[in-house]
Amino acid sequence: LQPRMANFTDFDALEAEPDVRLRYCEAPDGTIPDAYILPGTKSTVADLRRLKQAGWAGPLGKALERGASVVGICGGLQMLGLHIADPDGVEAPSGGEEGLGILPIRTRFAAAKQTSQVRGVHLDSGAEVEGYEIHQGRSEAAAGPVTPALRLSERGGRPCRDFDGARAFEGRAWGTYVHGLFDRAEFRRAFVNGLRAARGWAPLSGGAPYDPHYELDRLADHVGAHVDMDRILDLAGI
Repeated sequence: LQPRMANFTDFDALEAEPDVRLRYCEAPDGTIPDAYILPGTKSTVADLRRLKQAGWAGPLGKALERGASVVGICGGLQMLGLHIADPDGVEAPSGGEEGLGILPIRTRFAAAKQTSQVRGVHLDSGAEVEGYEIHQGRSEAAAGPVTPALRLSERGGRPCRDFDGARAFEGRAWGTYVHGLFDRAEFRRAFVNGLRAARGWAPLSGGAPYDPHYELDRLADHVGAHVDMDRILDLAGI
């Protein structure tokens, strides 16, 4: 669990799967799960340093050696690379930080933030994916070609032919800039079945029903029940 974790809803759908036990871990506890997922963060460099201080670098490498998966979403992708450079001090006045060294990429921060809705395909499973990007910085190959995690077919409502993220260790280590991947049942089930296959377990079909707007609807209902919304809308001129 990163102190500045962002986009908490990325994993709600995954947690709803009946054959998934999702935990948020502060520090290594000696166990090796089927997969580690490094989430997005509001401060990548600071949270990367915190992960190192908590002793995560060694366990992540050992988990890969023993057949587990390691996944990075957005800031998590950047952390899994070799180095994060920040020459303009967007996040780190010190200029950057060495990554966890699992994916063969380097990231360079920039002031401009990239935001867009995207659609595409997860290359390992062939499952369709959709979600959104919201990040600063670009990741590129550290040396030689990088095997991407996704092939994007649409960005911001326009067709594209872009690749996203990176993968290594025969696909067991991978990362992407796309949030919301697990909201789509096809990809979510493909991901979980991949973990089941690593255990020698049979795949399951389908997936737990999931409404990505459920929590927001609950919040709206709660606010509506306790706040005079007509008065607020009147004050706002709506």
